[in-house]
Amino acid sequence: MTETAELQDFLGDIATSVALGMVPFLGQAIDIYDTLHAAYDLYTSSNASQEAKEEVYFDLALAAIGWIPGPGDGIKHTLKTINKNPKKYAPLLLDAVRQALYAAGYKVDPHQFLMDSISQGKIREIINGVKSDIAHSSVYKRCDPHMQQAVMIGIDMAAQSLPMVVGIVERKVQTWLKVNPKSTAAKHNTAPVHEAKSAPPAQVGNKKSEVGSQGKANPAKVLNGTLNAAEIAIVNLPHNQKQESIGEHVADYYCDHELGWGNALGGKSNHDKGHASKAKLTDRAKMSVLDVEIKARGVGIDAIWRTGQVKPYAVAEYKTRDIGLSEQGMKSLLVRESAQDADKKAAHRKKVSEFKKAEKNSAKTGQAHGLSKPELEREVPKMSHKWIKDRVEKRLDLGGHKDALMFQNKYTRHVIQVVTSKGDGKAHKDELNKALEEQRAVVEGHHPAHKAGIDNFTNAFTEAPQPQSQVAPNQAPTNSGRRKK
Repeated sequence: MTETAELQDFLGDIATSVALGMVPFLGQAIDIYDTLHAAYDLYTSSNASQEAKEEVYFDLALAAIGWIPGPGDGIKHTLKTINKNPKKYAPLLLDAVRQALYAAGYKVDPHQFLMDSISQGKIREIINGVKSDIAHSSVYKRCDPHMQQAVMIGIDMAAQSLPMVVGIVERKVQTWLKVNPKSTAAKHNTAPVHEAKSAPPAQVGNKKSEVGSQGKANPAKVLNGTLNAAEIAIVNLPHNQKQESIGEHVADYYCDHELGWGNALGGKSNHDKGHASKAKLTDRAKMSVLDVEIKARGVGIDAIWRTGQVKPYAVAEYKTRDIGLSEQGMKSLLVRESAQDADKKAAHRKKVSEFKKAEKNSAKTGQAHGLSKPELEREVPKMSHKWIKDRVEKRLDLGGHKDALMFQNKYTRHVIQVVTSKGDGKAHKDELNKALEEQRAVVEGHHPAHKAGIDNFTNAFTEAPQPQSQVAPNQAPTNSGRRKK
């Protein structure tokens, strides 16, 4: 296997690790097994060399990181692989973390998330919280009493040695980041695909000396194995953009055709023509087209529809995944995504800056400034009524519908999950891949259905506290149940 192929396999394995970690019961079983053995190794390492002890500390930290919901197992796999061969894999660190984040449904800064994941506060929180899970696990109960005692002592030793545990991981990661191309993080905010595909006709590279006008890598670099992580991502169409194109197209037609909102408002929209829907309020009412000219959507509300039903509106979040989540898994994902609100954090940084300036001026003049130290506002769960209201208020494309959408008894909420490994999601993925390979337009007749393997979650939401004044009379607190077409 060539070095370039090995690097691509490494990046592809990240998504597999994340998928396994998010399978109910299996993910926790993996984390329990790794933590149990790492704790036992720590207990038995008292006479080991300093180098061996450091590797034990490192393994224990990785076991803790695996407990982070979503991308934890992917990040654990990343750090473990790089530690075995830093020279080969260290330049891929941020790309691999980004791949783990995307596979788990996160749209956050990979460097910041990585550093937060290996922080002393995060590792302490995990170690303190997993002891009970391990003690009640079937793996632990099958151990003999001596090993059980050793594991519990090992976990306590880890908590007491936390500065050393975290220090070892941080030193390794900081060393690897020094050889990580900054352009990988800054210029190419994409995740590599799991398999090599030909690029679309339009140029997707930044430099013609490295990536040609047809989006193909410099042949010499492919042959001698010197492609860096960013270039590997360029050779392949960005996975997240391709997924979003599939998901938004399928979800749009699922809402319009299968949920019947288009029929209720005057008839179904013609498939894949980019025509306007009489039911869709966002995106100028245009239906998403499956197209090789792919543009990724930003963050915010994905779609708002008129339904023609008792609650006249529907607010929809579109999710596209290689492996689908359960409704409870989707609920957890929405809460985790709410922890990254760029606008909120930017506003907070501005307030902190103003507070520090006021503090300095106060110290110079001796006069109190009257400002209180700003605290980051509590995160608002994604797709909660408050989250929706905050975003509806900012929209300029809702016309006379905006006022009604401010009240939660006027709309239903939906998470439309499109899985691309089965059903109609897979049919769309296969057709898009083939069109990209053959450098042709997508054929409408090759992906006509938008029903099989699509989930419509209507009870996957966590609420944020809100003043009673925000709620209209006779409102229902949340959607109830789950409907699956």
